[in-house]
Amino acid sequence: MEHNSKSLIKEKIPVTSSNIYTDKNSLIILVQFFFGVLVVVAVNWYPTRLIFDQNAWYLLIFMPFGMYGNLWLFVFSIAGLTWIIMKILRKIHPVKQGIFPLDSDEFKYYKRRYWVSYFALWLVRALPLPWVDYLVYSMLGNKVGSYVCLYDSWIDIELIEFGKNVMTSMNSVIMSHAIFQDKFVQLRTVLKDNSIVGAEAVVAPGTILEEEAILGAGCSSYVGQILEPGVIHLGNPATKVMKQKSFVSPPESEPGREED
Repeated sequence: MEHNSKSLIKEKIPVTSSNIYTDKNSLIILVQFFFGVLVVVAVNWYPTRLIFDQNAWYLLIFMPFGMYGNLWLFVFSIAGLTWIIMKILRKIHPVKQGIFPLDSDEFKYYKRRYWVSYFALWLVRALPLPWVDYLVYSMLGNKVGSYVCLYDSWIDIELIEFGKNVMTSMNSVIMSHAIFQDKFVQLRTVLKDNSIVGAEAVVAPGTILEEEAILGAGCSSYVGQILEPGVIHLGNPATKVMKQKSFVSPPESEPGREED
């Protein structure tokens, strides 16, 4: 049975951790790992036979490039498999928004989607190219605008929307789900154009950062909170606001001195 999310919003309940414990669903990581290994072995089977069967030792010159290419092949093969499995899971049980009991199908399928995406996200976040993050997050179902900074933050696997020029700071957390007591909260979280999440800040499920809104460092929103545009929000949960000030002020002219 679905709970009413308005009660949590009215009470300004702050976010808790995801609490997704390791269970049998995490075994999918082994399947993904062996799939990636099989793809790499299959692609390299013929070049390796050339080296040993036909003494084509000159191919060893390209080994450094091959190692780097195999790394990318391994990661993207797992990402592709993850995308397929996620499509199947969402077809079987579409994602719903709301507040549900922990024994609901919504929570069970979230855990399955979480562990399916875990390994792929871990791999791409370890790679040095930031655009790979955007690609895989988009494949998983999040919307990522242009010129978005996601480098050092933790981001949920789905129901997240980033506008343009959004910045998430070091160790910040962007969530579309949470566990509160005996409830599973799953709500779309939106960060609109030019919004900023400060360092170690926590964005709760259902939060909407309006354009140019800022959630201060170390602060958190509450479930379903709407952060006003153009101001800085402070507190845990964020209930105080302050105006944004320009870092660069125009020079004031000295008394009695005319401008050139």
